[in-house]
Amino acid sequence: MVMKQSKSKFHEIVILAPISENKISGPLFSNTLLAKELSDKFNGKIQLISTKTKKEFCFNSINVQPANKVKITRNTILIFTGLYDISIFKLALKYKCKGGQLIFSPRGNITKKSLLKSIHKKILYFPIIYFVLKYSKKIHFLSELEFENSALKWLYKSKAISHPNPILFSEIKNIDRTLQPRDEIKCIFIGRYDIHHKGLDLLLKFVQKNLSSLKKHKIVFYLYGSNYRKGKEQLSKVIITKSLQDRIKLHDSITSPKVKNSVILNSDYFVHFSRYEGVPQSVIEAMNYKSKVIITTHCNITSQELGKGSILIRDNKDWNNLVSNIIANKDILECNHNLKTFSPDSFLKEIQ
Repeated sequence: MVMKQSKSKFHEIVILAPISENKISGPLFSNTLLAKELSDKFNGKIQLISTKTKKEFCFNSINVQPANKVKITRNTILIFTGLYDISIFKLALKYKCKGGQLIFSPRGNITKKSLLKSIHKKILYFPIIYFVLKYSKKIHFLSELEFENSALKWLYKSKAISHPNPILFSEIKNIDRTLQPRDEIKCIFIGRYDIHHKGLDLLLKFVQKNLSSLKKHKIVFYLYGSNYRKGKEQLSKVIITKSLQDRIKLHDSITSPKVKNSVILNSDYFVHFSRYEGVPQSVIEAMNYKSKVIITTHCNITSQELGKGSILIRDNKDWNNLVSNIIANKDILECNHNLKTFSPDSFLKEIQ
């Protein structure tokens, strides 16, 4: 059912996020797709605003405008992410002082693990964290597990809502997971080279510990990402020093959706060993391509949501059995996951 403007308590939605055209990322995809889904269902105006761009650009058929173009009234609902972006906080504070409604999506920022990371920074930011959690009308989590793993629940438990990232289905209608003949088991990672955050150091330790077994079974990891804080350079140095070059292959970021689709469809597994996430957009996209995934619990996806062939790493025992599990599931091509899909109607109903 389309939400009619005359029956709504608001007449427009503004989505505010720290995204940019030259940085292909999960937030860029998830926020543009959220704007796209809501614009298809809501008869009012949808604005997607970024604090990281100085000029308007288009992505996923949605225009992204710079923050100086934002137009907000008391009847606007402001949906925002980026807890540690001062520019976003200033806009949220200004809007709240005008009597507007705030919907905050933490995207993993308030999980217990995340808050313990850079603890001194989090202490300095606590007044902002308190304001956002206290005075937002709703706190939008990407999964129920993200909420369960979050901290400070006494501030927002009664107003927490759970809705997954929207996914662009139009590009994956005709899925063909018939793998091209090759003499290896191909595992891929797509994301930025943020070593500790994305758990790439865990991957290095795993490969180093199981090098002979990985060579024997011809298991190779292909990583695609941006050189976040020289993370690619650091990884490359370790890979060369430890002689892991034939098991871990580093590549630049994928900037074309068509190329990304091809990379995902021509792989055996999608891996993500993250420590701090809401729910990774890259993993959700891979699951929608019916890819088998190998993920840690910090991706906030439960074992019940994973299809046959995918692997959830919970503890050291799972790490120790990872090679044998990869081999055992290698012949499964299509993995039918049980992940919930985004419902624009339900989301709009809850945020009003």
